[in-house]
Amino acid sequence: MTDLNSAEKVCGVTAWLRARKIELIALIVASALVVIDQVSKAIIAANFALGESLPVIENVLHFTYIRNDGAVFGSFSGMPYIFNTVTVIVVVAALTVLLSGRLGSSWLKWTTALIISGGVGNMIDRFRLKYVVDFIDVRCFGKLWVWVFNIADCCVVIGCIMLLIYFTLEMINDAKKKRADEKGTDDAEA
Repeated sequence: MTDLNSAEKVCGVTAWLRARKIELIALIVASALVVIDQVSKAIIAANFALGESLPVIENVLHFTYIRNDGAVFGSFSGMPYIFNTVTVIVVVAALTVLLSGRLGSSWLKWTTALIISGGVGNMIDRFRLKYVVDFIDVRCFGKLWVWVFNIADCCVVIGCIMLLIYFTLEMINDAKKKRADEKGTDDAEA
């Protein structure tokens, strides 16, 4: 009886893993992005003085080492516990939703994984250092863009843009279906 229960458990786990293949691959990629984010920040912190800037492409892209103890683009400075709490809640919720199998769309699965990776990358900094290391300094937009950011920020922003695209396309598809349904009802009545 015990062997049967063990076999059933193994089959159950195997079936769960098979059903979550895309989610698991997305989490592996998200983990790799967290590692890339953390390694890039460590390289900058070890080799740059605070405030030091190195032009990669003059007046277009610089690596500038800054410490951000706030939120997005340095807003809400000095409140790391709030951001830590919110980030933990968002990451846990996103992981739960991703692994629950409720996200039918691969697009949403990858979007969620990107947001998780960015949240975790910056959360590690906040817990470990009490600030986030930022270094990507895009200067080609002049005074329109003055913020310095990191790879984790890119992941969150790209994930949010993908989420916005997904919901925009869903709204467009819903509107098309509604018009088609209304047209079908009108044709049936005629």
